Amino acid sequence: MKKLTFIFILLLALSACKNENAETNIPPDVIPREKMQNILVDMQLVEGALIYERSQGGVSDSLRDYYFNRVFEKYAISSKQYDKSLNFYKDHLKLFDEMYNQVIKDLESLENQ
Repeated sequence: MKKLTFIFILLLALSACKNENAETNIPPDVIPREKMQNILVDMQLVEGALIYERSQGGVSDSLRDYYFNRVFEKYAISSKQYDKSLNFYKDHLKLFDEMYNQVIKDLESLENQ
C-alpha cells in the first residue's frame, strides 16, 4: 500500500512538472511574451483614454475601434492574433500573472515619469 501511495504521489508530482513546462512553450502563432506585455501596456493606456473620454461626454464605437486598431498597427498584428494570444495567456494563468505583473510595473513607471 505504501508503495502504491508513493507511486501515486510521484505521478502527481511529475504531471505537475509537465504542466509547468507546457506554460513556457508558447506556440508560434501566439504573440511572444515580451511583445504581448508591450501590447497590454498600450491597451491599458487606451482603456484609460477611453474612460477619460467617457467622463467627458461619451465614446463612440468608431473612436474605440480607432484606438485599438492603432495599437494593432503599431505592433503589426491583427485583432484575431491579439484575441488568440490573449486567450492562450489566460489559459496559462501562471504565465499570464507573471506577464501582467510586469505590465503593472511598466504602467507605474510611466505614471512616475
